[in-house]
Amino acid sequence: MCDSSDNENLSVCKKTIGELSADAKSFFIPSYQRGYRWGEKEVEQLFVDLWEAKEANKEYCLQPLVVMKKGTQWRVIDGQQRLTTLYILLKVLGQEPGFSLEYETRPGSKGFLANIATVKEEKRELEARKNPDYWHMWKAKEKLEEKKTDKKLDAVKQKAFASWIKAKTFFLWYEPEGKEHEIFARLNSGKIPLSNAELIKAELLSDLPPAEQSLRADAWDRMEQRLQDDDFWYFVNPEPKASRFNATRIDFLFEVWMRKKDDKVDVRSSTEIYTAMMSELEGKKDREEEECKEEKTTKKEKASAIWEQCLALFQRLHDWYMERTYYHLVGFLMRNKRSGDKFKLLTKLLRASETRDKKSFKKYLRKKCTKVLLDDEMESRKGVKKMLEEQIKSWEWGDKPGEVKLHCMLLLFNLALSEHHGIEGGRFPFRTFANVDWTLEHIHARHEEGREVEDDVKEASNTFGNMALLSRGFNSKLNNGEFTEKQDWIVKWAQNTKDCVFIPIGTRFVFCRLIDRRKLPADKQGKSVLEDSSWNEDDEQAYTNFAIEVVTNYLTQD
Repeated sequence: MCDSSDNENLSVCKKTIGELSADAKSFFIPSYQRGYRWGEKEVEQLFVDLWEAKEANKEYCLQPLVVMKKGTQWRVIDGQQRLTTLYILLKVLGQEPGFSLEYETRPGSKGFLANIATVKEEKRELEARKNPDYWHMWKAKEKLEEKKTDKKLDAVKQKAFASWIKAKTFFLWYEPEGKEHEIFARLNSGKIPLSNAELIKAELLSDLPPAEQSLRADAWDRMEQRLQDDDFWYFVNPEPKASRFNATRIDFLFEVWMRKKDDKVDVRSSTEIYTAMMSELEGKKDREEEECKEEKTTKKEKASAIWEQCLALFQRLHDWYMERTYYHLVGFLMRNKRSGDKFKLLTKLLRASETRDKKSFKKYLRKKCTKVLLDDEMESRKGVKKMLEEQIKSWEWGDKPGEVKLHCMLLLFNLALSEHHGIEGGRFPFRTFANVDWTLEHIHARHEEGREVEDDVKEASNTFGNMALLSRGFNSKLNNGEFTEKQDWIVKWAQNTKDCVFIPIGTRFVFCRLIDRRKLPADKQGKSVLEDSSWNEDDEQAYTNFAIEVVTNYLTQD
């Protein structure tokens, strides 16, 4: 992975746990470091992450391990929590880690850790109660034992897991230059650990004049702050809840940049983002010694080019967020149930936007939305409407492909209503939408309580004309209630501003009878909502016609 003898120009590289073991490294945690403080949640999450990576046969990165050598010891400046937990896990798996650990503030910690899984439990627990570091180490050991039992790991499986950890789990090994305490203060200002984004930031901001470095750092901070806005985050990121963005959201920007360069690059681990970025910056190191100065200049130029590309990428995404039509069209493509690999789609959209003006790009987006809904990129209003009228009849609740199409149609219907009727500020709330499990709600229940359903209504009750989007929780509350009962609940929930309840605008339109009543038969047109309290076949047809009109106009407008 990395070795100081052949990577003298690299400040950061990958080093597997097996390499730490092979070198029998002795790690020392200085007194200025905080003690071991990981709780059960962090310990369990690390075990789960490792196990899932092993099952997927993927490498796993434990983030940076910042060290400085002093004599025969490696002084740990950052990363001691993960390093200690890995040590304990290997012990729990019945394997020797191959490296040693000692906390300066706990003179007996080396021995405590070495015997944590072998000494009688009562004696070790009693010893652990003497100080907080030992106690947290002991509780970590108990949690790991529990997870080992959950996975039913016998001796053979434990050995296999430990072998995988040593071969496929690695740290970003970082040996910075400078004074130890200053490095520690820089890494832990505000108790924020060094992240891969910070390592990338250091590379992109290095070798710059102070004024230019300050400008670049300010721009970085503004981007990072904007990504903390959940409304923006849930719009722009296809996987907003992914754990790889927990440390810092700006990793997302570099992931998109790498994927845009090469769709085949696997950068789902933030470590791979940094590794790929370093590859871009370093390039091939096949120059002669006298050409080192030229290489440094080339690296600086590459860093500036990458920075400008990432800045332009962020600005484009932000422009999409701010412009309402872009916001809804891109948002639909990112949030519907038929788009497949949405990261790949996002990079495709970014490439397409670079070769089109605003008008032609909006046209391109509408064609892509039409493709999602109708499996065809036709552009004419007449053609889209005819195809939609033909296909919508076959989309039914109870048929999985049909349900997916119904979801897509209803989402588009809601986006179009939000944009053109100015509801919710004219912007559909993708953040809320992404955090809710949405279901298809029967407007008129197939089996209303205490009421028989006529055969002709039964036949139409699973099609679009009897469907609305509603969260699973609200759907279950409505159950098989009558239309008027559902109507009362929808109005009540929609008015609940205290708990910020979100009822999609299309669902409100239906239950509040705001669809175009001119599309109803003549004897129905003049009736008020109170006078017409049922949802019948005429209503279904009027609603379907209204939705087709709204969505067709939205997909084909200039």
